[in-house]
Amino acid sequence: MNSHLPIDVAIRNALVSYPNFPKPGIVFKDISPVFSNPELVKRMVSQIIKTWKTPPDVVLGIESRGFLLGSVMAYEWNRPFIMARKKGKLPGPVWQQSYNLEYNTSVLELQQNALKQNQNVLITDDVLATGGTASAAAQLVLKSGARIMGFQFLLTLENLKGSELLRTFKAPYFELTRL
Repeated sequence: MNSHLPIDVAIRNALVSYPNFPKPGIVFKDISPVFSNPELVKRMVSQIIKTWKTPPDVVLGIESRGFLLGSVMAYEWNRPFIMARKKGKLPGPVWQQSYNLEYNTSVLELQQNALKQNQNVLITDDVLATGGTASAAAQLVLKSGARIMGFQFLLTLENLKGSELLRTFKAPYFELTRL
């Protein structure tokens, strides 16, 4: 482990790129090596805790890689963790929000009983690309009557300008590194 490296550099060094996955023209950034390194995960969580001075009421993770970071954050803060999932994967009444991805369209769902009115929710995912998925999760939070405290990402792909879409929610967002 390169514990002497700044956290953003250590994360970038751990990422693996796969050209033309899942479609031609896409360069997939695999975060699996990041999470296979316990020391790096500890450093990431420590940095996130320092960044968000006040813990949220609830951490919401976006399927599926947002579950990795979000559940660890919720554990560290001793807060509930809830999931925004792809269509058809949650039981009971759900809210739905369609959105555009970098390479297709999809629907995100949230159980209607997952959040309470006025709870402060931190939305987390692995990568901020176009902002479509995070924006859909934010719309679901608003449908529930809860508040968006902010967004936390492992990585932002700057050239896809996802942060511009998130500005409409007037909530802070942070990433641990950017490409």
